[in-house]
Amino acid sequence: MHRPENKALFDETKDAFKHSVVYGGGSVLRNAVALLLIPLYVTFLTEAEFGVLTLLEATARLLVVILQMGMGSAYILAAMHEETTDRRTTVSTAFSFLTISSLILIATLVLLRRPLAVVLLGKAKYQALLALMLASVFFQTLKTVPLAKLRVEKRSKLYSILAALTAILLVLFCFVALALLRKGLVGAVAANTIAAVVAGALCVATIRKDLLRRFSTACLNTMLKFGLPLVPAALAGTALTVADRYFLQHYRTLDEVGLYELGYRFGMVMGLAVAAVQMAWPPVMYAAAKRENAREFYALFLTYFIFAMCLAGLGLVLFSPDIIHAIGWGEAARVVPWIVASYVFWGIQAVTNVGVSLKKKTHHLAIVTVAAAGLNLLLNRLLIPAHGLTGAAAATLISYCVIGVGGAAVSLRLYPIRYEYGRLLKIAVVTLVLSLVIFPVSRLGSFAVGIGIKAICFLAFPVILYAVRFFRPDELEYVRHSLSLIASSRKGNVADND
Repeated sequence: MHRPENKALFDETKDAFKHSVVYGGGSVLRNAVALLLIPLYVTFLTEAEFGVLTLLEATARLLVVILQMGMGSAYILAAMHEETTDRRTTVSTAFSFLTISSLILIATLVLLRRPLAVVLLGKAKYQALLALMLASVFFQTLKTVPLAKLRVEKRSKLYSILAALTAILLVLFCFVALALLRKGLVGAVAANTIAAVVAGALCVATIRKDLLRRFSTACLNTMLKFGLPLVPAALAGTALTVADRYFLQHYRTLDEVGLYELGYRFGMVMGLAVAAVQMAWPPVMYAAAKRENAREFYALFLTYFIFAMCLAGLGLVLFSPDIIHAIGWGEAARVVPWIVASYVFWGIQAVTNVGVSLKKKTHHLAIVTVAAAGLNLLLNRLLIPAHGLTGAAAATLISYCVIGVGGAAVSLRLYPIRYEYGRLLKIAVVTLVLSLVIFPVSRLGSFAVGIGIKAICFLAFPVILYAVRFFRPDELEYVRHSLSLIASSRKGNVADND
């Protein structure tokens, strides 16, 4: 039988993954929306207009990172780990500060919209569109505290409902503005802004009962001390996801930018999975820190996380080329493995940041991320002119390797954890063998034969790990026990119905 203490670890790990899956549902939906909007934009916008929209969206992403000031993560720390004030005061303090500071900064930028339009977009005539974009940034910032509160309370279903509703509204507004009203670029920007306003209002409604006239300077100082060092890292992380497009446009062609973007979006499904775990992880991490077996839990979680990431990544690497070739953009398929591997390393950083979080040394992680972003710019300059989209993908992978390994090393120095390196090595080896050796074989023969071989490769992943004794006896016993409980429950339901 499995030990009681191990059962508790397995139960808590399962609960963390359950919330991550729910969070991930909203993230996957947002990714699907991004894919759906591409043909809509291409059909009703010119290349220049789509370029303007892309620049506006990139600018919005950067501004949101700045205006949030790391307050989402800081609120989670204050609410779950510090406990120096009641949570309603913490909510009021964080939300009031973000609202006032964002309003001041956005108003300033709106007043400067004409010169900003010239600098960012090349022409002053886009200043009205820039103002619309700034309005959307304000409402995106307002969502920070409400969404963080939902994460603290593990209300992952409501979180995903809000994400899904936002995505649906965005598609609906864009369809109306572009396909029905034929408003072109103005309609696309307006649709994005309206969706942001509605989503912001819905999120704020979830904390309306907590918005009291309470403001704690001490609580704010604690949150800013934790959150502000996260901003450079977040900005650097954002730069990692957009800089290569500019290099491809400058040194290669717009066609390669499109191919790279398509392949990147398939690989980015892994990034969305990491983002989902990042949302569920902080509350679980802070709660576990108060127990004696915290380090054992952190090590076990990383093992299961890497197992799940590699299994999902293997599926993307095996099956996404068939979808991409069906679309007719076959060259984009060679980007996918690089991006999938990149986000595995990003995931390693996301769940090994225990030390920097518990010891409040987030500036160390910021240094690692900023250094990786600088390296990414250099690699883009060196690799893209000669190797195009493959060079861009390789630069991304190398940069994320630096983030994953460097971030984990820093955290381990602050808070030593004995991770299960032997089991992690088995996962890595099996994944590489299936990806690099068996996958090329699957290209032989007909389409149906290739799909069959890929399916066998995918299903072989856990079987091979079982053969090399990856799974521990207590884990196998826990799975058997859980399956027997499910079977017993179903038999009971059948008996009740009879």
